[in-house]
Amino acid sequence: MTQAPGDGARVQAAAPTTKDGDCQGQAHSTLTGNGFKLAQGKYSQEWIDDLCLLARIVYAEAGAEPYEGQVAVASVVLNRLASEEFPDTIYDIIYQPLQFEPVDNGAIDKIPNNLAYKAAMEALSGKDPTDGSLYFWNPYKVSKTNWVWKREIIKQIGNHVFAR
Repeated sequence: MTQAPGDGARVQAAAPTTKDGDCQGQAHSTLTGNGFKLAQGKYSQEWIDDLCLLARIVYAEAGAEPYEGQVAVASVVLNRLASEEFPDTIYDIIYQPLQFEPVDNGAIDKIPNNLAYKAAMEALSGKDPTDGSLYFWNPYKVSKTNWVWKREIIKQIGNHVFAR
């Protein structure tokens, strides 16, 4: 098991969280290549892999959203990790069928920018602007008859609605 660092850490991620090279071993060079620095030796490779994958989904889902919206997307993944309703690893949550459009359309494979890593780190450190939300969607792209509208809406940040 790997635990997110920081006094306010709120989640444990089970290792391994990546399969067949998704972020594996690449995270450190990607992070430093983007100018994002991690203290050497402070983080396990499993934790770095989780961070990398979380940053990828943040960038793919919310790269054009305000920073708070990026932290919010990462928080939804971590809230799912803490929920018994969802899989037990960040990898399995993100790659669960029909959950995240970027997995289906390939956008998950884009290299995240510095801000996406920062947002993922902030969420891993305990910040949750969604107040425990497990779902998010763009209300302008989802039909009003879709099942997600039956969820309890918590708030809107940027172009995403967050719900439980």
